[in-house]
Amino acid sequence: AERLSAYADSPDLAAQRDFWIKQRQDPGVRLFEAVSENTLGASRLVTTALDSGETSALLRETPKAYRTRINDVLLTPLVEACGELTGRRTVLIELEGHGREDLFEGVDLSRTVGWFSALFPVRLDLEGVIGVGEALKAVKEQLRRIPQGGVGYGVLRRLAGDEALGRQAAPQISFNYLGRVSEGGKTSQNGMRLAPAQITGASRSPNRPRANLLEIVARVEKDRLLIDWTGPVETSPGTAVQDLADSYMRHLRRLIRHCQEAEGGFTLSDFPLLKQ
Repeated sequence: AERLSAYADSPDLAAQRDFWIKQRQDPGVRLFEAVSENTLGASRLVTTALDSGETSALLRETPKAYRTRINDVLLTPLVEACGELTGRRTVLIELEGHGREDLFEGVDLSRTVGWFSALFPVRLDLEGVIGVGEALKAVKEQLRRIPQGGVGYGVLRRLAGDEALGRQAAPQISFNYLGRVSEGGKTSQNGMRLAPAQITGASRSPNRPRANLLEIVARVEKDRLLIDWTGPVETSPGTAVQDLADSYMRHLRRLIRHCQEAEGGFTLSDFPLLKQ
């Protein structure tokens, strides 16, 4: 915490400010217009899933084609699905990361117990991009440009007290991939274990305001990718939560099949030592 406080006043962090300002210059698609009540109690949950074979292909085969990470693959269909429903393929997302970035020498976060998190806005733009592989590579490159895993945005906004960033409202869409989890019983590979809902009860009040209009949380549980879509009950025609989720799954399956069949290739971020 002391090192982060000092980092908030550093020139290295100040150099990131323009990047974060530019992320919000284009708000991207608007899936939802005026919503009278954006609380947990006035929201709707839709869950979609891949089967175990599709999930295995997603995790083991898909990354090989273009040297991608899981967020590259999971976010590309989201941009495509939003484009299918709205006609715009530019999406502003509040992305949640693990927050355990290697920022400072001599700080070993493996000795720190607790839940770290980093929330930051990311604008993904596929306007004019043609083809499944090209779309995936474009999203990959845009995500690779995020400095230090996104941690700097929160430090600038909260610790440095940047006024421009502080005035920014949360994007309509949030996305978080939790990795492998297990419910009760055995602990998952990353050490996360979720208690069954019938034991814990509700963890949040139904009257609690929601920061985003659409919350997307993905996880792998019992060898299947599960995606929870939580959105307002009131939705604009053609942009219902279920419609978006169904479109997303079609694009995700299409992307998995493409990566299984494609020759693949490299992108610029695969060569970090190359001067740009």
